[in-house]
Amino acid sequence: MEGRPMEKEIAAAFEALEEVLSVRLMPCPGPKGTGLISPGPMGDKFFNVFKVLDFTKDSLVFTYQATIWKRTPYQIFMNTLLHKLEGKSQAEKNRIGIKVNIAENADGQRILKELFPDDLHLSVIRDYPHSNAVYLCPWPYRPTAVVQGVLEPWAVDLAKREGFLLNPR
Repeated sequence: MEGRPMEKEIAAAFEALEEVLSVRLMPCPGPKGTGLISPGPMGDKFFNVFKVLDFTKDSLVFTYQATIWKRTPYQIFMNTLLHKLEGKSQAEKNRIGIKVNIAENADGQRILKELFPDDLHLSVIRDYPHSNAVYLCPWPYRPTAVVQGVLEPWAVDLAKREGFLLNPR
């Protein structure tokens, strides 16, 4: 059975937006269970639910994957990225904006940090390193079954369990 959205955690994420810029609901890649919010400026209402993302330790503070944002900071970030593409050919815009995905690469992360150096970004905690750990997050989803042309072990197990024949090539 597919996981259901976790309403309590999603409500907490929207409540947290009063004090932070973004909250990631699907941690992939995701922060491990360290660096949890401790009682302090935000009180203990989010303790053990979210981790503060750290630009020096987390590879992706910004990601397009199910992250909720305050509208204005998100628009500022996206407009800044668009400004970097001004004057470039359409082919170069496609390469930078789509193939390279500037928002999620090191340049995008640096720009986000420069724009909002003191603001917090949160993420739910990824409990396990396995790709299918994303079933256990507030907005569950199926992870990518094929990585670099190879069917992931969890997907092989699922296919067998559901009665699909796999070609051993």
